[in-house]
Amino acid sequence: MKRIMIAGTHGGCGKSDIVSGILQALVNRRLKVTAFKNGPSYIDPVFNRRVLKIDSYNLDTYLLAKNTVNYLIDKNGSDISIIAGNLGFYDGYSFTQTASSCELSLWTDTPVVLVINCIGRGASIGAVIKGYKEYAKNNIKGIIFSNIRASVYPFMKHECEKLGLKAFGYFPKPEDKAPVSRHLSLAAKIEIDDMRLRVQKLAKLAEETIDIDELLAAAAEAPDLSYDFKEPEKIADVRVACAYDNAFSFYYEDNLQLLRSLGVEIVPFSPLEDDKLPDNINGLYLGDGYIPLHAKKLSENESMMKSIRDAVRNGLPTIAEGGGYMYLHEKLQDYTTAEYKMVGAVKGHCSINSYTEPGHFYVTLRALEDNMLCGKGEKIASYEMRSYYSTASGRGFAAERAGWETFCANTSDTLYAGFPHLHFYANMDFAKNFVKACAKNAENKN
Repeated sequence: MKRIMIAGTHGGCGKSDIVSGILQALVNRRLKVTAFKNGPSYIDPVFNRRVLKIDSYNLDTYLLAKNTVNYLIDKNGSDISIIAGNLGFYDGYSFTQTASSCELSLWTDTPVVLVINCIGRGASIGAVIKGYKEYAKNNIKGIIFSNIRASVYPFMKHECEKLGLKAFGYFPKPEDKAPVSRHLSLAAKIEIDDMRLRVQKLAKLAEETIDIDELLAAAAEAPDLSYDFKEPEKIADVRVACAYDNAFSFYYEDNLQLLRSLGVEIVPFSPLEDDKLPDNINGLYLGDGYIPLHAKKLSENESMMKSIRDAVRNGLPTIAEGGGYMYLHEKLQDYTTAEYKMVGAVKGHCSINSYTEPGHFYVTLRALEDNMLCGKGEKIASYEMRSYYSTASGRGFAAERAGWETFCANTSDTLYAGFPHLHFYANMDFAKNFVKACAKNAENKN
């Protein structure tokens, strides 16, 4: 299992361009590449699948157990696995190293190449390297220097090697940067094609300035992964409609794979373009995405909204998380605060959050009642974004975070609808129970 992590000293250090360039360069070498992203963000995996056309997954040491993390890397890996860090290398949950890139590299025994932004630095680069190397236990093996000229690199390389680390190259500031953090749901085909051209330019730059052969050699030194994990067996043959279009595109790929292993046929459909739900389905999965950006068009598709509203009210087993939950409300504000009619299966309005501090948070969900996914008192580690507020937040779960607790999620025997995103490998019973509910639906139909 060849694997290596590309991490950064801080957000905005140039890591995203470097990772994209390296991934595309490896694809151009005709290697089978798997990309992993540390943390819960969907953006990079969606970008990698759409633009680079490679398999891409999330890894998360807050949501998942160590055994599970190692299993998922081994299960999904290929010729070479590139793990992209997030934030600063040591930055994790609530000002700790929990869920940091460093923790993930230690859990998985993965060599790390650290990206350092050199803008405004000269001899002080040695202090930065020394500080990151000695701050805490880590797997840092070398450095890529970002945003420097070729003439400066020999000095940076010398400073790096003085401290016992390998210099893997440098990356100048590209004149034509790839939009790796762009809202991909807005991209038409011509824009996707344009992004692919830009990533090819990054790949060419990476081949010229980064020692990719040495990166592959370092990745080959990663030891075998150790874990004790058993994938659950098939439960039933059921069909689950899964919303997927420019509004709905954020799903953990491992969630979909786990559902398939439990017997689910994933049936994609578009709330933007289709006029109703697919026929002969036993469940519904509404994931996250850029729903507010497409609120007007979603609201105009009244036949689809009626189809979903009737299905949810009639007891079709449904998971709606994040934007999918927002879509189920009676009304939704877009980013301009214009308000649009939505599905109406959840009796409330969803608006831009002006009540609490917005942000992204890890939480642990504890069930306050028996529901479709679990029994009262059962827990799952989760993740939520608080950029929106609901007048119907629900009381199905308590969301616990660092001494703070609130209620969330609308739940029943056939429904989970809430802001928190669920990674099914955090508690596979949630996925199993969803499939069992879908199987019961199929049995009732028969």
